[in-house]
Amino acid sequence: MLAHPSNCVRVAESNQDCPRTCTPIHSRTVFTCGHNRGFTLFEMLIALMVLSIGLLGTASLQITGLRSLHMGKTRTQVTYLAYEMADLIRANPVGAQNGHYDGTAVTAIINCEGQANSCGPATMAQFDMSQWAQGLTQVPGGTGQIATGGASQYIITVRWDEELKGATGLNCPPQSENDLSCYELGVSL
Repeated sequence: MLAHPSNCVRVAESNQDCPRTCTPIHSRTVFTCGHNRGFTLFEMLIALMVLSIGLLGTASLQITGLRSLHMGKTRTQVTYLAYEMADLIRANPVGAQNGHYDGTAVTAIINCEGQANSCGPATMAQFDMSQWAQGLTQVPGGTGQIATGGASQYIITVRWDEELKGATGLNCPPQSENDLSCYELGVSL
C-alpha cells in the first residue's frame, strides 16, 4: 500500500528527513515518515511526570487551605470565648470588683443555672469561670486566665495550641515555637 509521494502528508522538519515513499498510518490517505509514528515511551513518562507534579501542587494547596480553615475556626472560637467572659464579668460587677474572677479557669461543680437570685456574686463568678473552662476544652490546648489590670480593669487571656505541636509555653505574645498562641482582651467596668 504505497502511495504516490505527491499524495503524502509529510510530517518532518525538512524534505530531506522523509524518504521518497510514504507509509500509511491508517486506512485513510494520511501518511507520515517512518521515524514519526506517535509518542515514545520516554515522552509519555515526561508527560506523566508533569501531570504528577501538577497534582502534588494541587494536593499541597488543598492541605494548606484546610490548615488555614482550621486555624480560622479556632481563632473565631477563642475570640467568642474571650468576649463571652467579658460579658459575664460586666454582668457581675460586684463579683469582679471583689476579685472573684481573678485567676485561671478551672472546672468546678457549681450550678447557678436558673437560680441567678440564689447564687451570690462569688458563687456566680465561680460558676462563670467553670462554664468558661468547659468552653475552653473545645479549643486544642485551650486555657484561660483573668488578671486585674488596675481599678475596674481586667485582662482576659486565652491560650491555645494553634498548630497542634504540643506547645506549652505561656509567653503572650508568643516568643518561641514552644509558646502557645494567645489572645488578650481588656475589659473595663
